[in-house]
Amino acid sequence: MYKLSEIIGKNVVSLFEAENTGTLVNVLFDKNLNKIRYFEVFSDEEEDVKRKFFDPPAVSSLCNDAVVIKNGGRLLSRFSIPPSFIPGPVNAAVYNPFGVALGRVTDVTLDGFNVVEINVGDKSFAPSAVLSKSEEILIINDTDEKIRLVPPAKKIPSPHEAAARTVKINSSMTVTSTTDESAHVEDNAAAIKPADTALSVSVIAESAEAEKSTLLQENAAETQARTGEARVTAMPVTQPEIKQTKEEVPPPAEVDVYKKIPVENVFVTRAPAAEDNKTPGYAFLIGKKLTRTIMLDDGTVLAAEGSEIDEKTLEKAGSANKLVLLALHSR
Repeated sequence: MYKLSEIIGKNVVSLFEAENTGTLVNVLFDKNLNKIRYFEVFSDEEEDVKRKFFDPPAVSSLCNDAVVIKNGGRLLSRFSIPPSFIPGPVNAAVYNPFGVALGRVTDVTLDGFNVVEINVGDKSFAPSAVLSKSEEILIINDTDEKIRLVPPAKKIPSPHEAAARTVKINSSMTVTSTTDESAHVEDNAAAIKPADTALSVSVIAESAEAEKSTLLQENAAETQARTGEARVTAMPVTQPEIKQTKEEVPPPAEVDVYKKIPVENVFVTRAPAAEDNKTPGYAFLIGKKLTRTIMLDDGTVLAAEGSEIDEKTLEKAGSANKLVLLALHSR
């Protein structure tokens, strides 16, 4: 067995890479404080300032001068481990269920990766004695009695206390459904009698449509009786029938296509002027000096090292396809 304080602060060495990956600063326990789930490493190097974690199976040696892990690939980031584990409770305030302060957690006794007891000053408590915990406070049962904590009751509102819910069916009608076994429909200024039993939203919508149609017919009858106008009858709207006829498409107009001119009928009427052979894209080389001698393909010298490039040199280089070479070796 060993204490948690004996391993906190040790260097964490990667066995395969033979490098120091950081300092062990904390451990993460499961929710019942029974086992170590992850070790926390902090690296403060200039190029690597962050926290990493490794699980117990990655440990090769624990209780010597350094904590040794098998390889650096076992190190994980904070987002790679579950958030449900809690850090070591060292320095957390401890109270019993009656509010008596028992002190602070000074250490944790471990056997391998299992928690044996939680040390609070001169006293020690088994993990099973912890009734509740947070990062700041531990509630520990220091009596021999069984104490069961009761979670807060979740109040479920009764149907009669539920607020009314309004569901919009269209722009001119709303359906208001309440849970006190009544429903009513508002259609502009006209109101419909509430039903005897509660209806679902879909049933209310169908009932509203039927009663809306009845109200429209009654309003039309009253209008006819007052003004003597013809009865208003809702006629279904039908789309006009579209007849598809096959139209005759005129044939495309003839397109004149240029015929290929035979080679024997092609004559050269004019040779390009000498100025057309200039390459204005390399005019920036004029005035620069060559850093090496440029040779033509037949072994003759195009331009000697140290000579100044002029238009004549540019024309010769263009005819011999040496412009790129001329640009590379000039300054």
